[in-house]
Amino acid sequence: MFSSDALLAVTLFVIVLLASAWAGRQVQERITLATQRDALALEAKLVASQLAVSPGLPADWDGLAVANASSIQALGLGSWVGEYLALDPVKVSRLAALMNENYTTSRALLGVYQHDLRVLVKIWNGTDYGVTQSMGLQAGNATQVSVAMREMVLDAGAGLRRGQLWVYIS
Repeated sequence: MFSSDALLAVTLFVIVLLASAWAGRQVQERITLATQRDALALEAKLVASQLAVSPGLPADWDGLAVANASSIQALGLGSWVGEYLALDPVKVSRLAALMNENYTTSRALLGVYQHDLRVLVKIWNGTDYGVTQSMGLQAGNATQVSVAMREMVLDAGAGLRRGQLWVYIS
């Protein structure tokens, strides 16, 4: 027969064991969420950088026919204007059209395979940054969203203007 001391010891042991298992799961969940959040943040920064500091490959990808979009190797929104890379409004419009035509292919060209992507282009209008182009999918019911923003110069033909490129990965 077990004594009451032995029964108490077994009960306490089981309680400590269950509490340890629960605490271990909580720590693991936090580590997993932090890792996912860091991966999303890195992905958003990489996409923003690719769009902001690259003309794409080929550099004139915005002039390719829709049927020939498979020859695009990389997307970028910049065009060389003298010595600097400026946000090209034609490429912005073409990217929006490409994302509407084939969202999955557009994401793949930006290196986004498993997450949703949204890109906003905002142009300074003298008082604030107004959204001039919005493309991709809203975050919806995403549990995590990562945002990256890059300042850019816009070649507006009549002069240079400030712009912002916002990338949301969810």
